[in-house]
Amino acid sequence: MNIAYCQLSPDTNQQILNVYAIPHSHCDLGWLQTIDTYFYGNGKFLDGDAGGVQFIIGEVLGAVAADPTKRFVWVEMGYFNSWWRDKSDAVKDSIRKIVKEGRFEFINGGWSMHDEATSYYEDIIDNMALGHEFLLKEFGVIPTVGWQIDTFGHSNTNAAFFSQMGFDAFWTARIDYQDKQIRTKDKRLQTIWRPKTSQGKENEILFGIFYGHYEIPGNFCFDLQCLTRYPPIIDDPAAAGYNVNYRANELAEILNTQGTAFLTNDLLIPLGRDFGYTSAQVNFQSYDRLFNFINKNPQRYKLNITYATPTTYLNEIYKKKIPFEENTDDFFPYSDHPGGYWTGYFTSRPALKYFIRSSAKDFHNAKRLLSYTVWRGESSLFESFQEEAFKTLDTMGMKLAELHHHDAITGTAKKKTVFDYVMGLNRAQVDLENV
Repeated sequence: MNIAYCQLSPDTNQQILNVYAIPHSHCDLGWLQTIDTYFYGNGKFLDGDAGGVQFIIGEVLGAVAADPTKRFVWVEMGYFNSWWRDKSDAVKDSIRKIVKEGRFEFINGGWSMHDEATSYYEDIIDNMALGHEFLLKEFGVIPTVGWQIDTFGHSNTNAAFFSQMGFDAFWTARIDYQDKQIRTKDKRLQTIWRPKTSQGKENEILFGIFYGHYEIPGNFCFDLQCLTRYPPIIDDPAAAGYNVNYRANELAEILNTQGTAFLTNDLLIPLGRDFGYTSAQVNFQSYDRLFNFINKNPQRYKLNITYATPTTYLNEIYKKKIPFEENTDDFFPYSDHPGGYWTGYFTSRPALKYFIRSSAKDFHNAKRLLSYTVWRGESSLFESFQEEAFKTLDTMGMKLAELHHHDAITGTAKKKTVFDYVMGLNRAQVDLENV
């Protein structure tokens, strides 16, 4: 590893640890259940993973719109597009307003959160372009922050792509556990990733690693779908079950411990889980009470907690001109415990991987053929079925983007979900061949 690292102690002049809590919901485009089952929430509860993405989006947008202090980030455009397309103009305008104000931020912005190990580079670009095109058309925004929090390792190629896409930084939770232990001890959970490419420094990007996983740290999950749902926070001393005092002590101890692993008195924490915020008010009400109690006792807790987005955090970090470590290596293979190497997915379900790759080849060839037809001045041949062709290409692009999700092409989804993926891609490919 090429390291140009300068040891820097935390800013002792600032005793308060500023905590930037990022409310998010990690919504897989298929895994234990199919995409549609997750979206509509009509499946059985499996490991607390029932989905209902349509309700999650509505809940968090309502909460953010009603309270100017609330923030939320969204990643998967495949789901957001499904929710968005039948909304009224009035609803869309109200959402555009809170997006413009930075209270609801789109990050990553790909159709899915793609895999970085088994995906072909052209398909990664197409996945990101599809989502970014939607955001530019509907909101006039292009994401500047990456959020690859659940992919099973990270590649130099993807880091270079994110830099070239205009990303200022991206975050993850999954790197080798031994590497993470060392980085935590040495305050190197944030690094300037400079991929080995011909562009040199042009492709460098800030790479952030969570102290823990991408869920809220500790026993503070209040949502309806939590694996273990904890009692809500009660801050009325006269009420039975008053618990804000000792629960605030628990959270403060966790956050202050995490703060010691970073170079400044600024800590970004993920405030969410898989398919979290099905009832946003349940979560936010308890977080509000916890954060307010802690913030009102700064001498006791040495903390200031705010709802934020990654952009808010970056704006503060950049002011401090921190000499971060420089990294040039891949973050492969990923291991989460001794002997627990996530490498089987490099080759698992080879028939699925072959079908995806061959379908993607047909898709790219069809786009090139249609482009060549227009370039040759033979557009009259194309005009007769132009609308049908573009519609078919769009559908094929969406299906391929779904299949580059980190639980799809990797083969880590359930059998029924893989079957659903394949059936959808097969229908799209048949239509493409007809065109």
